[in-house]
Amino acid sequence: MGFIKKDLLLVKKNLKTLIVIAVLFIFMAIQNIFDLSVVLPVMGLMVFISTFSYDDYNGFNSYVVGMPNGRKNAVKGKYVSSIILGVILLILSILIFYLAKTFNNEQISINDIRNIVITSYSSICIIIAFMYPIIYKFGATNGRIWIFIILFLIFGVVALLSKFVNLNNVVNLFNQIEHLNIILIVIISFLILLLSYKISLHIYQNKEF
Repeated sequence: MGFIKKDLLLVKKNLKTLIVIAVLFIFMAIQNIFDLSVVLPVMGLMVFISTFSYDDYNGFNSYVVGMPNGRKNAVKGKYVSSIILGVILLILSILIFYLAKTFNNEQISINDIRNIVITSYSSICIIIAFMYPIIYKFGATNGRIWIFIILFLIFGVVALLSKFVNLNNVVNLFNQIEHLNIILIVIISFLILLLSYKISLHIYQNKEF
């Protein structure tokens, strides 16, 4: 609980950034400029990553080593704190979505809310699962560089494949899977997140400070 509180309090220092993002989100949602229902939770996670930098700067990792089960609880705290923040911002996104639709006199369906929840949940799980092991492996500063390099390579491979493969068929396949079995998406996202936690814990437990 102490690790969770610590991370959430660090996020509180960046509350102004989240407020600015929320205000922009509200404006664009009301204007129907773009569907930004996933943006707020995802941007919140981007802000949360700054907690890794705070930990490195303050020598927090050396402090963790001396605590009973400190490494395990520290990693677990990061993941739980991220999920808590994501859920809070997801609820806020749904509220903003509801207010925007009401403001524009548009109908709101259960499917709309469901799609926001599923898309945001899956995005949060995948982002955490992808980024955290890299940050634990290379540190907050170098980790961001490696994340950029990996994303650049992924987009490069996708762009190259698009010349030989019709990616629209792949997108349609994922859309069909999404509509067929939502529970499957939830379970797979959770398992990916759990695997990421295990990898991050293994990296952190074998790291020297």
